[in-house]
Amino acid sequence: MSDQQALARAALRAAGRARSQLAGARSSLCLCLLVAIALMGGCSGIESRLLSTPRSTWDTPERAREVWIDLADGGRLHGWLFLPQSSRPLEDAEPEQTAARLPLPAVLYLHGRADSMALYREAAPVFSDAIGVALLMVDYRGWGKSSQANPLGRRSLLDDARAALAHLRAMPEVDDQRIALWGASMGGHPATALFAEEAELAALVLWASPADSKRLLADHRRRLGFAAYTAGAIGLRRWREPRHEIAGATGRPVLIVHGLLDGVVPIGHGVTLHNTALAAGARAEWYSDLSGHEGLSPGARNRIEEFLRTHLGLSGAPALLREAIDAIATHTLGRERHDWAAVERDLRAGLEPGQPQRAAHEAIGAAVARLGDAHARFIALAAPTPDDVPEQLAQAPQADESLPPAGPAAPSIPLTPRGRVLDDGTAYLVVPGCYAPDTEALRDWARAACDEVSRLAAHAPRGWLIDLRLNGGGNLWPMLLGLEPLLGDGVLMTMVGDGGGDGARDGVGTGEGVETSRVQSRFGVGTEDGSTAAWIEWGGQRIVQLDWAGQPPPALAVPLDGRDDSNRDGGSGPRVAVLLGPWTISSGEALALCLLSRAGTRSFGEPTAGLTTVTQGFALSDGSMLILPVSLMGDAAGRAIHGPLAPMNLVPFASWPDADDEAARAARAWLGR
Repeated sequence: MSDQQALARAALRAAGRARSQLAGARSSLCLCLLVAIALMGGCSGIESRLLSTPRSTWDTPERAREVWIDLADGGRLHGWLFLPQSSRPLEDAEPEQTAARLPLPAVLYLHGRADSMALYREAAPVFSDAIGVALLMVDYRGWGKSSQANPLGRRSLLDDARAALAHLRAMPEVDDQRIALWGASMGGHPATALFAEEAELAALVLWASPADSKRLLADHRRRLGFAAYTAGAIGLRRWREPRHEIAGATGRPVLIVHGLLDGVVPIGHGVTLHNTALAAGARAEWYSDLSGHEGLSPGARNRIEEFLRTHLGLSGAPALLREAIDAIATHTLGRERHDWAAVERDLRAGLEPGQPQRAAHEAIGAAVARLGDAHARFIALAAPTPDDVPEQLAQAPQADESLPPAGPAAPSIPLTPRGRVLDDGTAYLVVPGCYAPDTEALRDWARAACDEVSRLAAHAPRGWLIDLRLNGGGNLWPMLLGLEPLLGDGVLMTMVGDGGGDGARDGVGTGEGVETSRVQSRFGVGTEDGSTAAWIEWGGQRIVQLDWAGQPPPALAVPLDGRDDSNRDGGSGPRVAVLLGPWTISSGEALALCLLSRAGTRSFGEPTAGLTTVTQGFALSDGSMLILPVSLMGDAAGRAIHGPLAPMNLVPFASWPDADDEAARAARAWLGR
């Protein structure tokens, strides 16, 4: 049996059902009979485009998720959902990271009469990946695997489109505030009607859509013949046409795409839709090229992708904001305390589609501020443009030719560790932060630190006073490598996931009752492959972060190990006192943890700055950078540190940190016991 004969028999069966169920609906019976007569006579190409309803089915594509949508009347719609590859869970991602990802903008695709969603099964995943959206395609009742229904009823098509939209909005993967409609050919009928009904829909694409189906039938009257034309005219007599519905798009984005050589829906229909939309106050856009009705040309596809990126917030400032919030929601420590989808909607309200990426910087800064973590920050590194010149000039320092006031020189912070032996025999070492720009400079810093330790060790000090009160952070690895003679080999600190263990603030953990399952990595220093190195242990492997690059480490004039007589706390090596204060920040706090992991070590001074999270940088597409807290610092036993590191001996100091202030004197007294 041919497809045409099968369609004709289906139409006759529909006529029988109409006679028994709808006694008063003579027009429906007449319509079905006329369609059957037309189809038995054989369909021309135009007739098959305008009147046929494909029932061919295909297996679900590999990239698609099969969707079934239950309807109020007991029918079902069959569909496919395509998600972009970028939204799929990473194999090594933690479950909470996958769950934290932001919902996707989405597109509901409504196909034409002679098509079905299967026609675009290969193009759909490419499109979904290209712009990063969830794409739902459905077959109306009477098409594909969906339930049978009267294929010429406008109400049926619109009801099916409504059901598909409701299903799409309810999907957890979808941002229900960013959904666009794409109507192809006859799919423009339900698309324009639904767009007029639903003011929250973000955008509308009409591709090769008729402005007026009655006019379209008239365009093809001679080619259709009497029976087919009459059937179509009866079926369409009460349809509210797209040229009427488009009036509901006032102030909203609409893209009309139409081929100049379209022989099924002539170009005049697209022009009418565009002009009517403009007259109604819609933000109507136009694209045409030398294509026909079949298939989407590369130029048309690119234009549709560009349009949807803009109006779904996937380009310009809205896209950069989403990129930033997606990184925050996926990776940041404590991310579960915020509804990041709501944060994005709130901040996106101040942005306009089409604004340049840099317009999102203020909103991204506001998103980072909501973390409430002083360690988190946004660095706007986007390249300047000529428009930035006035602002740059306004921020430039003004020349001041006046002489500075006379008086003593202000104290300064050394660039590398500096120390001296005090009158009581204590080795006093100030360790600043390390901000060296490259690997060689980091090694130079570490070598300077090791040389200073060696120089002081030559005096056989009674103990060590390590002053971290001017350590503002920076790179931890040269600090560990340079102070290795004092630190000793082994694990010095850990990186702990949120919720790991009982919170510690003094940096000394016994390990008793500590939950170690959240320990993500361990930091340490010691001999690796015959060379002294600072390392991180991740996934059971030690990865060298900084070493002496094959060169021997600086030799100590007097070895620090084995001096048990100077350590009254049961450990090897000299006693060490660590000075802390509010300017001990980030990596400075980490170094304090590492020093406090050794026996015979105590801390004095004031609480630290509290930047005891471990940060990671995430580059954004415009060159700017997010610095986000991803873990908590933990002591060597895996006990997490929450907030400032409190000294074991709280001793306030009122002056610029030095070897003779209140905290230093208390520490020196302990060292001399």
